[in-house]
Amino acid sequence: MMIDIVITGLFREKELFKKSLDIFSKIDKVDNIIFSTWKNHLSEEDLIFLNQYNINVIETEPLKENGPGNIYSQMKSLEIGLKYCKNDHVLKTRSDLLIEYNLLNDIFNKEPVKLDKDIFKEKIWTYWFDITTPFYLSEECFYGHIDDIKKLYNYDKTFDDIWYYQAKNGYGGATHQRRYIYPFLNKFDFNKWIYENKTLLKRYQKHYLYKEFEHDDFLELISKYYFILDKYFWIYNPRFEVINKGKFGYIDFCKIDFDDYNKNLTSSKMILRDVIICNDSKLITNIKNNKYNGIASKISKKINFYYENN
Repeated sequence: MMIDIVITGLFREKELFKKSLDIFSKIDKVDNIIFSTWKNHLSEEDLIFLNQYNINVIETEPLKENGPGNIYSQMKSLEIGLKYCKNDHVLKTRSDLLIEYNLLNDIFNKEPVKLDKDIFKEKIWTYWFDITTPFYLSEECFYGHIDDIKKLYNYDKTFDDIWYYQAKNGYGGATHQRRYIYPFLNKFDFNKWIYENKTLLKRYQKHYLYKEFEHDDFLELISKYYFILDKYFWIYNPRFEVINKGKFGYIDFCKIDFDDYNKNLTSSKMILRDVIICNDSKLITNIKNNKYNGIASKISKKINFYYENN
């Protein structure tokens, strides 16, 4: 099985980018590297550098409307890059992010988890998720079947209001959330959260996490989120082998207690406002298998109900 790599966005962090390209060159399964970017962005020196690695550079006219947080440009860069892929499996990444060799080998050599006649053909890999903000998963890089990756871009303006609301109130995550919830809108009822509440953010203050879980509607949303994570995604970065400027996924940002779920619902686990990042799907697996007490036990029942009815 050969793999294509689609690098999206701007040319940044040249030294880090060079390390990534050196790693890609050591992996036999990497067949085709595509850099999808914008016209008049790359210098002559940049192009010489990219040509040394036989990268297929695709330069597109910049969009007139970038969308909040430049999300439309991000989506378009991926959409265009995928058109030049030759193989069924694709890693989407960026020039300012590095995935260490050992982690890439783990990802590329893992047998794909098939999902027969479902929303995705196979599980998609990414390297972190927020345990209390629905559909706030890492989107700097992800890997999966090309037909599934094509479902991770959209230009639905409904989510623009969510972004502006979050920005106004000091939250974040909308650019991630709109990417990952979109494929599931028709199968799962998220209309109340998107169209009525006009928000997918956390409504609580960070010192009152437990109180939010006492609300049945939020418990229902989190349970659907965890079910989708368990069935359709593989979150895996156990050795913290993704390097990026934002440092998301670093060991200091992932302080999850895998032995006691409730201990994660505290302000001491939060970074950057109120994000609680987990680097491994085993937390969700443990919840599904009812290995925790308290709130997690309630979520476990709902997850298993969804498995029985979907």
